[in-house]
Amino acid sequence: HNLGAMYGNGQGTERDSRKAKELFMKAATLGHVGAIVALKQIDKHEGRTTPSFTPTRTSCSFCGVAHAPPKVKVNPCSGCHCVFYCCKEHQIMDWKLPGKHGHKAMCKQLQ
Repeated sequence: HNLGAMYGNGQGTERDSRKAKELFMKAATLGHVGAIVALKQIDKHEGRTTPSFTPTRTSCSFCGVAHAPPKVKVNPCSGCHCVFYCCKEHQIMDWKLPGKHGHKAMCKQLQ
C-alpha cells in the first residue's frame, strides 16, 4: 500500500499512476482495506463507472482463515461488501478494533 502511495504521489520516486494502481491492486487482492479505498478514489478521479477492483471471498478479514467451502463459509460485510468474515464474532471484533484499525472506521469509505 505504501509503495502505491509513493508512486501515486511521486514521493521518493517518479510519479507513475499506472505503477501505483498496479501496486494497489496487488495489495487489495491480499485484502488490504486501505488499497481498496485508494482504488475507489482513483476510479472516482478517473470517472470510471465500473470498479477497478472487485473483492472476492478468499479469507476472513479478521483471522485470515482461507475460504474453503463448504467447511468455511466466508460472508461479506453487509455495509460495504468489500471485506469477508468466517463468523459473526469476527465481524464484531473487527468492527470494534480501536481507531483506524477497525472496520467501523473504513466501512463508509468502502461503500
